[in-house]
Amino acid sequence: MECSHFSCRMLSGLPTELIIMSCQYLSFRDVDELAYTTKRMMQIVKRNVPLALQPRIEMKNMAIYPSLTKKSNIRFVVEWKKMAELRKSSRNTDDHIEIILKPKIDDGDLKIYEAFLDYYRYRCVERDYVKGRHLNWERFAVQRAGLVGREELVPPINFYLFLARAEIHRIDVRIEDDIDWHLTESLSTVRATFVEKKLYFGSGLNAKVLDAADQKRIQETKFIQNDIVEVECKATAQFLSTLFQMRHFSNAVCICYFIFIYYSFLRNF
Repeated sequence: MECSHFSCRMLSGLPTELIIMSCQYLSFRDVDELAYTTKRMMQIVKRNVPLALQPRIEMKNMAIYPSLTKKSNIRFVVEWKKMAELRKSSRNTDDHIEIILKPKIDDGDLKIYEAFLDYYRYRCVERDYVKGRHLNWERFAVQRAGLVGREELVPPINFYLFLARAEIHRIDVRIEDDIDWHLTESLSTVRATFVEKKLYFGSGLNAKVLDAADQKRIQETKFIQNDIVEVECKATAQFLSTLFQMRHFSNAVCICYFIFIYYSFLRNF
């Protein structure tokens, strides 16, 4: 967000309540930039939107899977942007991070998130990835941050804190049931920045055929109203025709399964 001298003066002259209200409609990246325009803006943001001033968390790719340890949690598989830039080999450098979908943030959540920010600095700011080995998040949480003992499970990171200042180039979202839809709708409420989104409705030929209820959810879920680059689904030709009449899917690559027939094509308008 660019702010000219005149527009910054205009914003600074608004009542505090209107500035706070305006911040609710901006990404945290934009709120962060706004905070540095004037001293008054910084004070307002510090008091009312402090999460916007947290360090940026840059990710190249992020995929979402069910938790391996607890049904109420989510597993995010992350490839850090800095690691992707410096990586010279094809070895797997993904991080598996346990997340909990909990709207209310408490002191325990903040403590875990502060440890995670230390980990991010260790992985993506301070360390030279070309040399040596590195700790993953779970080992860092035990050995460096001291969050838990060696035999204990590392506590999950709060979903809303984890994605507060995240800047993600590409996110892969799998939607197979009501829980997945709830998570996708929750992604609509975070302040993260996403460049590209890939949607998987089920997995291969065994996936559920999308129906009218799914169509309604696709139309109403805010998170999938923009930046969709690829869709994988099982659907009828009529459903697919309706899907690609939606503006936000017009330029997406679609991989569809028509019962026993598989094909891929690109729609451009």
